[in-house]
Amino acid sequence: MRVLIESRLAQPSYRKLAELSETVVGFDWDTGRFRLRTLDGYYVVGSHTASTAGALAKAINEKNFSRVRVLGEVTFTHDHIPQKINDIREARGWSGSNEASVRQVEERIKELQTLKPGWLDNEHGRALPEEGLSWLEGLLIGLMVERYLPKPRLYATPDGEVEAEWSFGTWEVSATIDLEKKSAWMHAANVETLEDAEETLDLGTRTGVGSLVAFLMQYGTFGSEVA
Repeated sequence: MRVLIESRLAQPSYRKLAELSETVVGFDWDTGRFRLRTLDGYYVVGSHTASTAGALAKAINEKNFSRVRVLGEVTFTHDHIPQKINDIREARGWSGSNEASVRQVEERIKELQTLKPGWLDNEHGRALPEEGLSWLEGLLIGLMVERYLPKPRLYATPDGEVEAEWSFGTWEVSATIDLEKKSAWMHAANVETLEDAEETLDLGTRTGVGSLVAFLMQYGTFGSEVA
């Protein structure tokens, strides 16, 4: 076992020209340093230049609804994880959604946070867990910005879950989301043919989140990149 571990540690990193799509999570004008989080969840550091500083600074100010694509010479670990941008050549902002749609989701989440026990009829209707709503907000906005997810309509259910709904032509698609278990029951129904489909997903995993996107894409067309 020790020999195997030492062998892995000894494997060299490598550099190559690459483009990374990322969220700017740290930026310092004075030191010229920045820190990025890739769409896969890895953190990468680097130094900006005069020509790229503006795009990076703008991206961190708009990180809730904007991402940045960075082109440069990147150091990767032996198992292909990006670590450092050594020579940044280009940085430009992008988004799969628009600021107005993202703000609408943020406002709707705030409204759901105000619901008190008994909100439905003074007797029924569980309050929604604040931590779960924060998780859901990050999930939906991340998918809108990074995966072009259309803006959902959001409703509370009496059982303390959130229902997200989308309309795609004759298809009505919904996700009933358990905020505590981080799971979703997906349902699609065609209002003309009465066809339907369902699937239960674990949204606490990347695979489950990817399956949510894949389920929706069976029934509708997602948006395009917003400059």
